[in-house]
Amino acid sequence: DWFKEITLYDNRLKEATAIKTSDGKYKVSFEIEAAKIKADSLGKERKVALNEWIDLGVFGDEEEKTLLFQKRVAITDSLMTFEFEVDSLPVKAAIDPRHILIDRVYTDNIKKIRLDETE
Repeated sequence: DWFKEITLYDNRLKEATAIKTSDGKYKVSFEIEAAKIKADSLGKERKVALNEWIDLGVFGDEEEKTLLFQKRVAITDSLMTFEFEVDSLPVKAAIDPRHILIDRVYTDNIKKIRLDETE
């Protein structure tokens, strides 16, 4: 797919929240928006159907060095929501946390997690 045409992604993390559970873990919710774009040799772009496996991750620090959790998930729609449980306090959430995909804007892939009240 990546070798036949230029493939770009426009992924963004719209919202990330966490709730401390009764067992001391954290339930993290991600709301993501994703798009896949193909470009020809002249630069003409078109959006194409999304059916990709993309990593989601949770960082335990502001500097994005401690990846507490990472999971590859199937992205099949432009707007999707995911929930995961982590053992430690989550600080930031990310779609494509290791920047594997060619994304137009990486800065909107990572967002500080809003910590809500406990369950």
